[in-house]
Amino acid sequence: MLMEHLHHLAHTWRMRLGERIMEACTALGINQAELARRTDLSPQRLNNYILNKRPPDIQSLVKIANVLNVTPDDLLGVSGPSDEELTDILGKLLELEGLDPQRAGTIAEAVSATHRVLNALPDHPGDAERRRLAAQAVWTAKQPR
Repeated sequence: MLMEHLHHLAHTWRMRLGERIMEACTALGINQAELARRTDLSPQRLNNYILNKRPPDIQSLVKIANVLNVTPDDLLGVSGPSDEELTDILGKLLELEGLDPQRAGTIAEAVSATHRVLNALPDHPGDAERRRLAAQAVWTAKQPR
């Protein structure tokens, strides 16, 4: 089961931009012509993006993402797994390493919580130290007493 899940995630991350655009269109119930109309892009230009013949410029990528209710990162495949997927995968990997399921789950939840805290912090000078302290706080809170 774990290997199937990891294989699915790897396939999703390797999926090309055009496939992600069409997957999002299908989820919204619109076709390529409707996407072209809503983004004010020519059908030929959009088709080049979908066939991965030409990468979109930033403005076109943002237009497409906005119409499809996704982020440009989602279309580019750089968003990675969700917090729930990350927690599940890490927990299963830790179990495979011999940790009891409860302890593995606790560690996985701590990593996920750390990930959420770090992603929620705005970018400022001194971020490295703030992120280190946030991670330390989450891990300390999750330690058994």
